Amino acid sequence: MSSNIYFIKSAKSPKDFPNLDIPEFAFIGRSNVGKSSLISKITNNSSLVKTSKTPGQTSAINFFMYGKSVLVDLPGYGYSGSGIKSMHEYSDLILSYILNSKNMLVLFLLIDFRIEPKESDIKMIESLQEVGLNFFITFTKIEKVKENHILEENIFAHVSRDRAIYTSSRSGDGIKKIRNMITSRVL
Repeated sequence: MSSNIYFIKSAKSPKDFPNLDIPEFAFIGRSNVGKSSLISKITNNSSLVKTSKTPGQTSAINFFMYGKSVLVDLPGYGYSGSGIKSMHEYSDLILSYILNSKNMLVLFLLIDFRIEPKESDIKMIESLQEVGLNFFITFTKIEKVKENHILEENIFAHVSRDRAIYTSSRSGDGIKKIRNMITSRVL
């Protein structure tokens, strides 16, 4: 599948969204959650998605062809280093995609396993449930801590445990499960 992975386009407004009639799998999370690293690991292509140690670098929605589906890299939420105005614009852009995409099969909501969920994470979970989206909590950076009962308790008070995937971009934990989810829905 690695030869069939490429960048499609970036969208800074809904009019820029590609008009493709194929399944989409979206990734969202707070800034610096490891979203770019996870997508790179899933695709086995470290040059596909740009990673940065500085949070808030993704300012557009990026679309990537992956086999017979599209991976959608949504801007991070919850980081205000870019300024209030641009965070509001990101929110509108994210909301427009989430509510209007006819092709999105699954949204992977990434949460850093090392730290407490923020109010923005809980609000995102509640909002996704409210609109009835098919989503999975995708814990990242699990190699850095063995357990985080407080984090899990807080998250699982809002969503069922069977909606959780534990991942590591370093060790590869959970990557095969996500790949299988993507390929089983499109092949």
